[in-house]
Amino acid sequence: WIHHSEATLTFPQTIVLRYTKQEIGRADNAAVDYARWYGARLRMLNSALDDGRTFLVGGRFTIADIAVTYALYLGTTLEVEGVPLSARYKPQVTKYMLRMLDREGYKNAVAFQTWSEEQFEKLHGNGQDNSKL
Repeated sequence: WIHHSEATLTFPQTIVLRYTKQEIGRADNAAVDYARWYGARLRMLNSALDDGRTFLVGGRFTIADIAVTYALYLGTTLEVEGVPLSARYKPQVTKYMLRMLDREGYKNAVAFQTWSEEQFEKLHGNGQDNSKL
């Protein structure tokens, strides 16, 4: 599952990210094609979750769940032609992702990241050079 999430799921997402956020207008067709390809790459996950399992491996939460959920969450942040990549998720995949994002550990990590960003901003300001402080 690690290889599947890191190579199979996130690779097409990087192409979509590149051509919809960083190089807009340069390769719109590539973004559309790779968004479609991303949907096809979800087949293995769709199939695995069809049996109603809670976690991907061994009936318990593992790094596989973290890696795959990252890719799925990233799909909620990327759009092609106004449609998020996550619109391609089958119901069992959406339920799985939401269940993983509802875990206490994930919520704590998000809260810590928010706190950390606020602390960084207090220390470093709004992009100002504070190297002489």
